[in-house]
Amino acid sequence: MLGRAFHIVRVAAIAAGVMVAGAAAAETPAGPEWGVKEISKLSDTDLVLTSSAGKAFMDKLAPVRDKACSAPSENRPDFDEYCSWAFNNDEADFDILLGIKDNKIVSIVASTTPENSDVWVCEKTQKGIPESDLQTCNIRSADEKIRTHWSESWEVFLNSIN
Repeated sequence: MLGRAFHIVRVAAIAAGVMVAGAAAAETPAGPEWGVKEISKLSDTDLVLTSSAGKAFMDKLAPVRDKACSAPSENRPDFDEYCSWAFNNDEADFDILLGIKDNKIVSIVASTTPENSDVWVCEKTQKGIPESDLQTCNIRSADEKIRTHWSESWEVFLNSIN
């Protein structure tokens, strides 16, 4: 009887370990499109970095925020802070850029666009480079003039580093 009890406890412990490992794997970015797929799940209010959803997104995207994000300096996009994330850190490129203003994600650049078009307005980033697949997406709730400014800021920045 005691042997059977230990077997049941052992099976339960293994099952719990598998569930924990599965949950951890679900939290791990799964590919280059991960950032855009995750941001697609967020509402306009979730994009505020102090919201639980906004904080959770940034914690997954940039666990060490100082390495992924910085305040713009010369030739940098016009945001309070911008962040760069790449699924493969060995590459010199990025999979998603984030523009943060007033502690809120307000603009992104990626090769794919978020699915929730009620939150984002997207357009081609580098209009003078036909082969570029980059898209700039700005929050729909921002004024059109500021969205245009953010798009131009990203374009100037990306052209300066290419």
